Amino acid sequence: MMDVLKKGSPVSFGKSEAVLQVLVDWNGGAESELSAFLLGDNGKLMHDEDFVFYNNLSARKGAASYNGGKECGAGFEMLSFSLASMPDDVNRIAICVSAYADEGGNAGCNLGKNGRMIFCRSDSTIEKGSEICALDLEEHERQNIVLAGMLYRKDDEWHFRGTDEGFTGGLPEIIRKFGGDV
Repeated sequence: MMDVLKKGSPVSFGKSEAVLQVLVDWNGGAESELSAFLLGDNGKLMHDEDFVFYNNLSARKGAASYNGGKECGAGFEMLSFSLASMPDDVNRIAICVSAYADEGGNAGCNLGKNGRMIFCRSDSTIEKGSEICALDLEEHERQNIVLAGMLYRKDDEWHFRGTDEGFTGGLPEIIRKFGGDV
């Protein structure tokens, strides 16, 4: 049985997870997409290319990649992180979920009902039972992007802390938060 994290509680992936897959499933409402921001010590993007999403599929020579829903089945979005080959100047990775359209095609809708972020071991899918842990995301009726949590490096080990912080300004707001240009 997989551990379900509480918001704010950390989990350690240690040095053992060479590749970590992060999947999200949002229960109803808008379609959602995952994105990741590879950040330096100051919590900011070092390069525009360090923003991984549907229009920039990988960063840092494949250390972070966006896989969309292609490899993990309907209803899921996926990011992969090769933690063992993540460059030393990347100390944090912000993981975000955004809504891009509602059922009527209206951009900027809210994320609606509860979602779940699932962490899996490498080269696996949720169906194979390789889940490490999960973070339940709250209902976000007025927000269209959520900073789900932060992967961070501490003493050469990777950890994750869920934040589940919603924003109403969409992707531009979160890009500016991490020092990117819109």
